[in-house]
Amino acid sequence: MQQLRYEFILRAVGPIAHSEKSIGNASITMMRRIMRPDGTDVRVPIITAGTLRHKLRESSSYALLRELGLLDADGKLSAAAVRFLFNGGMLTEVGKTETATGKKAAVNLPTIAAMMKLIPTLPLFGGCANTHLIPGLLQVEDAFLICEETEHLWPAWVKPWLTQTGVRVNSMRKHVEVEPRFRHDATNDPGKRRLMSADERIDQEERLIAREAAHEEDDAAAAEESKGTMMPRTTEVVVGGSLYVWSVTATLYDALQEDAFNVAVFSFLANAVVGGQVGTGHGRIVPMAAERVQLASATESMETLDLLKTVAPRAGELFRRHVKENAAAIRDALAVVQA
Repeated sequence: MQQLRYEFILRAVGPIAHSEKSIGNASITMMRRIMRPDGTDVRVPIITAGTLRHKLRESSSYALLRELGLLDADGKLSAAAVRFLFNGGMLTEVGKTETATGKKAAVNLPTIAAMMKLIPTLPLFGGCANTHLIPGLLQVEDAFLICEETEHLWPAWVKPWLTQTGVRVNSMRKHVEVEPRFRHDATNDPGKRRLMSADERIDQEERLIAREAAHEEDDAAAAEESKGTMMPRTTEVVVGGSLYVWSVTATLYDALQEDAFNVAVFSFLANAVVGGQVGTGHGRIVPMAAERVQLASATESMETLDLLKTVAPRAGELFRRHVKENAAAIRDALAVVQA
């Protein structure tokens, strides 16, 4: 048994719109309350561990399905199998869930033990199958913004790296800004109104005339009644170029599990996107530096190797070979899973 911890510095390529709540039409960025060494507290921007763990599970499940040849095959998985792979499944009553073939599924402890050997990523993330909870082997941390307020939380190697690369560390307030957004009303555009039916076009033109009259008469009630669907809103974001520190730890029992761990981490980081508004240039993060820490031994050891150049390119060699050799058995297991 070994414990490996990978520690990363991540850079936001564009703004990060990872929100914790909305107040009216304003989205508030995700923050975590932390205590500083002097005993004062402060809230700092984070990317939640839950978000990052889900992304690791998702990327590793896609990697598994790709090797099984199921990504381009429609209708090959049951709803239970999809839940099991991408959400960890759910507890179910025996016999209440059907497989893709319409048969009642029954998954007992020996079957689960066999599945954990067949599907290398299953032990890492755990989940629920039938009436059983399967504990995972991963410990995923929040990704904390690198700023003055979080310096005492950084791994020891981070500050020298920042100094060596000439990164100036600022207060977290320098990293958060408010983006205004508008959802425009297409019916206000005369060119687009020409595309509408005659009755609809007349209705919209009458609305615009009523809105103009309400404005001239300063009639708030009439203005409210005749307004369009344009919606202004604001979103707090962490600005592009900001850095985060993130770590993920795995308890591993063999080389195949270690390789599955590498597949989960590096397939995610190959095209990592978090938060909202991903269709408008938000959310992409890339790894800048990494350390590998060996735990659960007589002495903790740190390897200052470049994970991104040494481990990442080789990630998945054992994983891919195992999945291909056991493809039929894995497909059969997914066909009967009840989750």
